[in-house]
Amino acid sequence: MGDLHRAVYNGHTGYYNPKTGRVRFGKCVYSDIATAIKYLKNN
Repeated sequence: MGDLHRAVYNGHTGYYNPKTGRVRFGKCVYSDIATAIKYLKNN
C-alpha cells in the first residue's frame, strides 16, 4: 500500500500519499491537495 500520511483539513480526516500526490477524505479521492481543499472549502 505504501507510505501514507494522515491529513486533516477543516474537521475532515483522511490520508495523503506523497508518492502519487493523491489525497483521500472519506470516500472521495482527489488528485492533489489543492483540489481537495478547493472542494472541501465548499462543504
